[in-house]
Amino acid sequence: MNSPGEYLPDATEGITRGEDLPKAKVAQRSRNYRRRPCPECEHSAYRDRVVTRTLHDLGDLKTDRPVDVKVTYSQHYCSRCGIYFNADMSDLALPKVHYTHRVVAMMDQLCILYRLLRCSATMFDTRSANSTSSRN
Repeated sequence: MNSPGEYLPDATEGITRGEDLPKAKVAQRSRNYRRRPCPECEHSAYRDRVVTRTLHDLGDLKTDRPVDVKVTYSQHYCSRCGIYFNADMSDLALPKVHYTHRVVAMMDQLCILYRLLRCSATMFDTRSANSTSSRN
């Protein structure tokens, strides 16, 4: 049993070829509906077709594998407005984005942390302070 704070080596450390990485675990989600209200006029629109979209999610910590979420969703056509629209997937990801909200939030946190660390490193770097003061 792993205890808190115990170092566990990264299973992917040292892998240099993409083919050698562990295969992604696939999770299925469905947003497939027969009818949905039109976002423009609220008219009940029939399903026109069914589409699949793959989203990349954070890895599974238990198996050390990445997770791909395959979302099957319906595209609808409103006969009153004449527009096509997709079933709502805003709970999983933003439109035209290949990563889930969890991945985007983690990336934001890592970018902020990186900026803070880089800023604090340059703030306390005495070599850069001495070099700028010697120019004046």
